[in-house]
Amino acid sequence: MFLLPVFLFFFASFAKAQSEGALTVVNGDFSNIEVEGLTALPQSAWYSGVPTGWTAAEPPAKKEGFYAVKNFGATGFFANLHVLSRIKPQFQAFQQEIGVLAETSDITLTFETTPVKEEPFSMGVAIANARGKGPEAILGKANFEASGPQRVVASKVPAGTWVAIRFWAVKGFPGLGKVAIEVTPSP
Repeated sequence: MFLLPVFLFFFASFAKAQSEGALTVVNGDFSNIEVEGLTALPQSAWYSGVPTGWTAAEPPAKKEGFYAVKNFGATGFFANLHVLSRIKPQFQAFQQEIGVLAETSDITLTFETTPVKEEPFSMGVAIANARGKGPEAILGKANFEASGPQRVVASKVPAGTWVAIRFWAVKGFPGLGKVAIEVTPSP
């Protein structure tokens, strides 16, 4: 019974934001673990499942090894792109549609990266036209190999564009946290 009102609240908020042309990241800090999607694993600080508001690659056949989100305490929750995305055999990004753009704008995607396993990592990030196909759907893209605050910018994105954000592991175990979006109207 508790889940329905919470779902309706999130759905109504998301629908309102989209109808007003705002871009909204749902659960960008991955801390919404109580509503749905994530289950605590016996190992301290790890959760299994797909975070609320996001779509991900199919989990491995044996879900007991599906370490999807790690709680780093004061640093926050980070999604493990190693298990939530795939580049082979078929590309599957960890992604979210964030709305439709009301006016031609610059879009700035900010987030933090950290390794969830102590080894070098590489990850890809894209701001994309959610309704587009192929390379022309990419509005802004970058690769990252270091921990810390990051950003990707898509400039002069036309009004009416359905926007998605996509993240994927290229190598190692990149962690993703504190995902946010900023929209600035373009002249």
